[in-house]
Amino acid sequence: MAEIERFCVRCKTQIPEKRVARGSCFCSGECRRQDKIERRRAKAEKYCRLCHRPLPHRRTAQSATRLSSVEIKACAPGAQLDGGPIAGVHRKETDRKNGSQIGQLN
Repeated sequence: MAEIERFCVRCKTQIPEKRVARGSCFCSGECRRQDKIERRRAKAEKYCRLCHRPLPHRRTAQSATRLSSVEIKACAPGAQLDGGPIAGVHRKETDRKNGSQIGQLN
């Protein structure tokens, strides 16, 4: 029985019989590697690489110029989502003797 010819999903060349027998969709390791890079790049446009959360929608240039303050994204380095203490920031505590607040470094 004759095998059906299979073609690479990336470059559309015919896949060698040995690779077809193994169930490969690519004609070579290079095509497989390039496809993996493209899929990773497409995924990076939708989800954060570190926390895997969806990225916020991109804003147009007009709406970005209207913002008066800097927006801190959840995936920014040093961002605290849980409201935990940040090193070097004053924490207010109450003095036990007179009840006044004291600033203390963490």
